[in-house]
Amino acid sequence: DDNRAHRYPLPTQDLGGWRGWGLTWWSAVPKSPCTSVPVTAMMTERNLELSVTRYISASPEQVWQVMTRQLADWWCPKPWWVTVDAIEWRSGGPFNLTLHGPDGELVASQGVFLEVVPGERLVFTDAVNAQWEPLDPFMIGIIEISDEGVGTRYVARARHWTAAARDQHLKMGFDTGWSAVADQLAALAELD
Repeated sequence: DDNRAHRYPLPTQDLGGWRGWGLTWWSAVPKSPCTSVPVTAMMTERNLELSVTRYISASPEQVWQVMTRQLADWWCPKPWWVTVDAIEWRSGGPFNLTLHGPDGELVASQGVFLEVVPGERLVFTDAVNAQWEPLDPFMIGIIEISDEGVGTRYVARARHWTAAARDQHLKMGFDTGWSAVADQLAALAELD
C-alpha cells in the first residue's frame, strides 16, 4: 500500500550486518555466514531511534508463530542464549528474560508489553514492570512484521529517552546484535 514507504522508510546507510547485539558482550557474536540477504540498520535523530530491517522468505503468519512460540531460540545472538522468566503476549503482560553468556554471564531484564497486535506488532519497554512499578528506563522496543511480496518485512526499532542512551546502545553493538537476531528469526521461519 502507499503508506508502506512512510511506515517503513528505507535506511539511508547500509551498516553491513553483524557487529554485536546490544550489550557489552557483542564481541562474542560470530560473523554472519549469510551474505545473500542484506540486513540494514539506521538511526534517526528526531525519535532517538535505532532500527534494523530484514526481508524474511516466509509468510507473516509463519514469522509470527516463530516470534511468539520460539522466542528463546532467536532472541539473543549465539553463543548467548535466553530463558523466559515470565511472558504474557498481551498489552500489560510481563516480558521478563534472562540472557546467559558463554562464560557464565547473566543479564536479567524486566519489562512489559505496551501493545501486542497478533500477526503484526509487539511493543515493549523496560521503563516499568507488569505491576507498573518504575524501573530504570533504557528504551521502548517495537517489532513489526508485514506482507512483502511472497515473504515478510521485519522491522525492529529501539526508541531511547535520551541521546546518551541511544549512543550507549550503539556502542554496545546495536547494529550487529539486532541484525543477528533478525537473521536467527529468519533462519527459523524459513525452515518450513
